[in-house]
Amino acid sequence: MPDETDTTHEIDATEVPTALEVPQRRVRREPLRTATVALDVTRYEVIDQLGRGGMGDVSLARDGVFGREIAIKRMLAEQPSDHAIERFLREARIQGGLDHPAIPPVHELAIDTDGKPYFVMKRVAGTTLGAVLQRTAGGDAATIEKYPRGRLLRSFAEACLAVELAHTRGVIHRDLKPSNVMLGELGEVYVLDWGVAKVIGDTDPVLSEIGSSGDATHAGAVIGTRGYMPPEQAEGALDVDARADVFALGCMLFEILTIKKALVARNRSPRAVAPDRDIPPELDDLCVEATEPDRAKRLASARELGERVQRYLDGDRDLEQRRTLARAHLEGARSAADRDPDAAMREAGRALALDPSL
Repeated sequence: MPDETDTTHEIDATEVPTALEVPQRRVRREPLRTATVALDVTRYEVIDQLGRGGMGDVSLARDGVFGREIAIKRMLAEQPSDHAIERFLREARIQGGLDHPAIPPVHELAIDTDGKPYFVMKRVAGTTLGAVLQRTAGGDAATIEKYPRGRLLRSFAEACLAVELAHTRGVIHRDLKPSNVMLGELGEVYVLDWGVAKVIGDTDPVLSEIGSSGDATHAGAVIGTRGYMPPEQAEGALDVDARADVFALGCMLFEILTIKKALVARNRSPRAVAPDRDIPPELDDLCVEATEPDRAKRLASARELGERVQRYLDGDRDLEQRRTLARAHLEGARSAADRDPDAAMREAGRALALDPSL
């Protein structure tokens, strides 16, 4: 699995399972009271451990009723505080309230007889986008062949739509990064780790008791991962909105295009950072718009980000952009004609491929 002042509530077994209903546009918190719902060991047979994090561990199990593999996430703390329990349950409710193919569904949520909460969710398998990008950067031939740019862009576009669905429900992920996007073997895409998500209108900032590891950080109201947080989030703004997630998605798109970490403070243009990768100008422009430091000027919609990537994939390039790029390649061919005839031929070929009328 990937890394990574409240009102005190009581906890009740009858309300935990029924608190999963989600209003049309908001994920809602419910009061929590003491529960005595034990994990059904006769139904769930634990097979192996999938992962372990700061708050809980995730086990692979078999569901005896449906004969399917599922994942069970349980708290680690021996005597978890009420706040820690509430935050754990909150993660399950947020994830379970977001109905999208790219968000793993939650099947069950309860608290066992030891007072520890757990939730049962779909078991997702595959490789994280972060691992794919790391292997690609290392020149792994099998990974490069299996995950060409087009496949990664299609997966990215689907992840954008999942994030947009969350935004329409008032949920901001706040920690989007390649390691939180899973790519399945059959083309599935999953956006993972909703544990630090913000719910618009929720008075609980979910900031206390948050552990940090690797490049994850928290300080006061600052939560997220360095390299993917927009300036307002890194500065601890309490009013981060959907545009913070758009910035993180823009950084991910930058990495897909350049196979390099996004250093948007230095240069937000993928074409300038990786001129040898033949990055289309429309995707270059999109990256620049999505990673705009000033959120008032930043691309505001994850849906627009995903749809524009999909339009590119569908071949719906703007004719003028194609001609502009073709003219640039043609000029490059002329400039290189004397010093490097082979490079000139390549540039001329690219120009003709973009605009055969030249």
